[in-house]
Amino acid sequence: MTPLEYAPHDGAPRSAPVRFLFRHNPFYLLSAMCMLAGCLCLTNSLSWTSIGLGRLLALVFALNFYEALLLGLGLFLLARRGVVRDGLVLLFLEALFLVDAAFLNVEVFAVDLRVGLLTNLAVYGLALAKLFVLFRALGLRLDRTFAFVVAQVTTLFCLPGAFAVLSRGGDGSLPPQVAYVAWWAVGAVAAASVLMVRPRDEEDRHVMSASHHRVGSILRRTMVLLPFLSLLVHLVTLHWVYNAHVYAAFVSPLLLGLAVGLAPVKPSAFAKRADVALLRVLLPLTAVIFSADAPSVLVLTPFEPFGRDVTPLFMATWGAYGVYVYLYLARFAPLLLPAGAAVAALYLFGPAPEQVAAGTKRGANWGYGRVLRLVPSTTAGWGVVGVCAAFAFLAIGAMISLRKPPSEDEGGDAPGAEGGAPPALPNPVGDALTTDAPIIPDEAAPTLT
Repeated sequence: MTPLEYAPHDGAPRSAPVRFLFRHNPFYLLSAMCMLAGCLCLTNSLSWTSIGLGRLLALVFALNFYEALLLGLGLFLLARRGVVRDGLVLLFLEALFLVDAAFLNVEVFAVDLRVGLLTNLAVYGLALAKLFVLFRALGLRLDRTFAFVVAQVTTLFCLPGAFAVLSRGGDGSLPPQVAYVAWWAVGAVAAASVLMVRPRDEEDRHVMSASHHRVGSILRRTMVLLPFLSLLVHLVTLHWVYNAHVYAAFVSPLLLGLAVGLAPVKPSAFAKRADVALLRVLLPLTAVIFSADAPSVLVLTPFEPFGRDVTPLFMATWGAYGVYVYLYLARFAPLLLPAGAAVAALYLFGPAPEQVAAGTKRGANWGYGRVLRLVPSTTAGWGVVGVCAAFAFLAIGAMISLRKPPSEDEGGDAPGAEGGAPPALPNPVGDALTTDAPIIPDEAAPTLT
């Protein structure tokens, strides 16, 4: 049986329709579709009318019981029966419901804030327990990748509660600044994938069968990607629920996070090297462009009255700077990031550009006035300047002359050994003429006749 064989070989004679159903078994998918459609209909998610709290809690209980059946049956088919495809389908459906595909978290908070908080805490605890059982049963390590999945699920469960608490006066609307911060949280989750998601340890192969190892790898990747997609869908849905307008600047944090997430991506058949490189360059630039014309309702004032307002353009620009440093100048990050933070702090807490321009103008006028006062306006004044300049140039010339070494023409000792006179050079001709040795003519030399 191959790792993703649909089912063990069945030798019983069956008709074509029965054989199709037995081999593909579409009933799990139909069951999940019916459960999802039932949840959407019972919660009135297709309309603006909320249901009673008792019926909503009963639906939450039924859905969690259904998820427990999906998880238990899927692990049983994998571990005991060897039916890999059916077990994988069940676990994939469980992962879909685990990330709140039915939007029950949003509905509970819409009905009652306190009950919604307690209910979501209980459901969140059950979700962590299901994740733990799923990873351990498939032989997956509880490493940083598991922590990243937990962080995504935590953000997913906290987002509806935060929106419900921070909604403006309970009238069903949401401050634009809160939604903008939520998009930055999603972008931070995308960027954190670079630090937390790691390839699976190959040492797991010797403790698992080939089919279980393949299924574990597939579900591991699914649990990394599926919560993030659900987080995006929930965030957009919450904008609709709370009647919050979606601005172009909301996309900027997501683009920056995706640019960071592309750092470890290697070229493949689906992503060529040139395409990945182009996305790394364009995504931060696009984020800045989307935030260039952001409305004033998105301006944050965390440092008021001591500092300047934080605009979306400022946040996108500084974020793009950090992304480019991480992607292309990582080895200089200990120098460039503090420098960028210093510039940002100077912008937030330093003088305004208008104040800097006014101060620069005043300083230039003051310096120009002082220079004009030093320039002589009479002939006598220029004469005093000429005399002073003469003495100054004389002093400079004397300093240069005194730094030069003495020459031989002045009678001083020329530079040599021990500061005395240099040794005389040998003169072969003179030495030969002054010696007493006889001069022997060269017989080979030609004579004149």
